[in-house]
Amino acid sequence: MSTTLLITGAANGIGRTTADLAQARGMRVIRSDLREGDVAADLATPEGRATLVAGVQAIAPNGIDGVITCAGLLTSDTTSASLNYFGSVDVLEGLRPLLLKSATPRAVLVSSRMAYAGAEDSALVEFYLAGNETAARARAGDLAARVAAQTESRLVNQRTPVAIYASSKVAIARWTRRAAVSPDWSGSGIIVNAVAPGFIETAAGLSLLEHPVRQQVVRDMHPQSIGRYGRPEEVAELLLWLASPANSLMVGQVLCIDGGTEALERGDSHW
Repeated sequence: MSTTLLITGAANGIGRTTADLAQARGMRVIRSDLREGDVAADLATPEGRATLVAGVQAIAPNGIDGVITCAGLLTSDTTSASLNYFGSVDVLEGLRPLLLKSATPRAVLVSSRMAYAGAEDSALVEFYLAGNETAARARAGDLAARVAAQTESRLVNQRTPVAIYASSKVAIARWTRRAAVSPDWSGSGIIVNAVAPGFIETAAGLSLLEHPVRQQVVRDMHPQSIGRYGRPEEVAELLLWLASPANSLMVGQVLCIDGGTEALERGDSHW
């Protein structure tokens, strides 16, 4: 029987590449994105997440084998604050009953190299992990306003503009670690992991390189040991392996796929 995967953010970037590759390999792929796919839903809202869960239940009432949550924004604003964290975690929580119907259920989240960049806001991270979306959006709004004020006064802190995005990815990494080893997830047979991509040459990523200042920020924040940035298909291969029955023992890991950025920055300090 064919593997059934839900992939969010499947209209572009890593999500689309992963969905295309899975389909080419004979898997049944349920695609979701904001305005297109098998289930169109705005995962930045609770209503949109409920729409996605209901849509997947209607399409695959007998269960799904995996969920890969690629939906997300590179921006730092209140929309990304909701989408990047709650658009993954709430969707997984809602789809857990369908995953439990599979013999080999897998869940894979997308964190980021920014999860270990030290640019997060600790208060926002805690609001995420507490499941308090209202407070998280309020805190994100405060951070965004601070960026606007700093820009107006020409005193921009280079870390502050990415704090909302970075915080969501730190929270994803921590949720993955905590949930993966809990009774509800690996204790019930659902293997959970995450990937932490570095700079990937998607359309959204490449657009950052068109601006000379942002281009330099990208270079500063993503040192490479292999002399190039990553490609979406490279991340897709890892995502599909993590979501496959072949991954039977790796649990609760956040795997860096970043061309050496993490190793260059942290060395062996965390060992």
